[in-house]
Amino acid sequence: MCLNFACILKDLICSQHSRRTDPLNSCSAANPIKQRTNSYFVVGMVNTHQSFTWYNNSGNLCLEVFDLKIAIIDDEEKDREEVKDALIPYLHTLDFKTELCEYKSAEEFLEHFEKDEFDICFMDIYLKEMDGMTAARYIAKKDPNCFIIFLTTSPDYMAEGYDVRAWRYIVKPLKKDAVKKILDPCLEQIILSRRYLHVKSDRQDLDIPYSKIYYIITSCRNTIIHMQDIQVTVSSRTSFSELTQPLLKDYRFFCCNRGILVNLSKIKSMDKDTLTLLNGEQIPVSRNKIRDTKSAYLRVAFERI
Repeated sequence: MCLNFACILKDLICSQHSRRTDPLNSCSAANPIKQRTNSYFVVGMVNTHQSFTWYNNSGNLCLEVFDLKIAIIDDEEKDREEVKDALIPYLHTLDFKTELCEYKSAEEFLEHFEKDEFDICFMDIYLKEMDGMTAARYIAKKDPNCFIIFLTTSPDYMAEGYDVRAWRYIVKPLKKDAVKKILDPCLEQIILSRRYLHVKSDRQDLDIPYSKIYYIITSCRNTIIHMQDIQVTVSSRTSFSELTQPLLKDYRFFCCNRGILVNLSKIKSMDKDTLTLLNGEQIPVSRNKIRDTKSAYLRVAFERI
């Protein structure tokens, strides 16, 4: 039986803890922390990186440190205020710095848009001049890691939203009680994408993003990290078990065979004892691990829905 991501439905679990009580700090456009928006809000401590506590699907406690940047693009001030009012109570529950930036047109936003500048964009579709869908196509092409959440008064463009891999499509207004359900799994994806594996290769220190790893294999006493189109041979002083130990704490990674660790989020399909990866490579699955591999694959597959 061939299993495919598109056939799977499930909600990911992502629990937040340690509620913050810091007041909302704000800066005007005349003197913002970073001059780029009409309105600028910082949720949490401006000069301090905080930890975000959460549990992954395997129940492992994880602590991450980073900033989160969110853009709100809407030509109606009232609608932008509604989005902020819905988001701010939720953002105060997170233990890391969050920046909220407003834009009243797609053109204004794209003037400031840079790769990796924003993590999440709340985008109105019915904007003046350039519409939100056109802007979303540009965002998806330039920065596919940016999560696009459409806000609109009509579900007419819902089908097109899939073309730009929109995270959600929400009919206005955005309700406070819906924010957690929308953003919890989104934040989990952002956190997972920012993890790095530190390795030594040819006397060089490398930090390889977890999200770029397809699989790791040991061969002829060498441990090789395979990515989409490149390979990295790890120093012989580092054993396969030593290298893969931190990855095994991440529920996306699984040892499907002796000396093979695969990133389950890079699997296109599984057919009996063979995994086909997104780049077309095939990985053999040990006979006594077929069942466990299938279960692990299905669990990770839900994140791509």
